[in-house]
Amino acid sequence: MFYIIIYILLFLGIFFNLLGALGILRFPDVYTRLHAGTKCTTFGSIYLIGSVILLGLKHGVLSGQRAVLNSRVAIRRFMNHMQKEPFMLHVKGAFNDGE
Repeated sequence: MFYIIIYILLFLGIFFNLLGALGILRFPDVYTRLHAGTKCTTFGSIYLIGSVILLGLKHGVLSGQRAVLNSRVAIRRFMNHMQKEPFMLHVKGAFNDGE
């Protein structure tokens, strides 16, 4: 049952990231591309990193401390990602469009 939750989170993460990439390619102006790039890839990253954290905690409980330490690293990377990604995509989209 636990692995089903992890697979669902992985599927949702891949789906949102692909949807964001498709939106960046298909939308007409910079602001709609930024919206697709920031919203979809942020949600996709939340689900992907969440599945990594759950998997690390599951294996940490079974095998020892190393997997729990890897989950802590994933949580730190998640927090860092949530702070920087929307800003960086806005700068990149405005720079590429020339506005």
